[in-house]
Amino acid sequence: MKILICEDEAVIALALEDLLEDLGHEVAGSVRDSSAALRVARERGAELAIVDLGLADGWGGPRLIDELSALGVGCIVVSGQAEDLDAPEVTVGVLSKPVDERKLAELISRHAQR
Repeated sequence: MKILICEDEAVIALALEDLLEDLGHEVAGSVRDSSAALRVARERGAELAIVDLGLADGWGGPRLIDELSALGVGCIVVSGQAEDLDAPEVTVGVLSKPVDERKLAELISRHAQR
């Protein structure tokens, strides 16, 4: 599956890239802001995005998730405070940082079965 990473912390983005590749997925791109996320999703045909709700670009995660969903891209939300998170209904699921490989694999599988 082609998966887009939307994460502004470089170390976390690299760890997610490695994890996705280990799980056998293609990383469609790794971006640090919402406008780049939308551009890359369109250009590279991302099927799923891992979105950090705390992107520091002023958009806010929910708006990006709505925009990606309108393009047909599923979204997995990642947050340092996931347990307190009220994620948009369109999300595939919510994960806490640091991301648990098994939980991520389950959410990707769930999205693939839709």
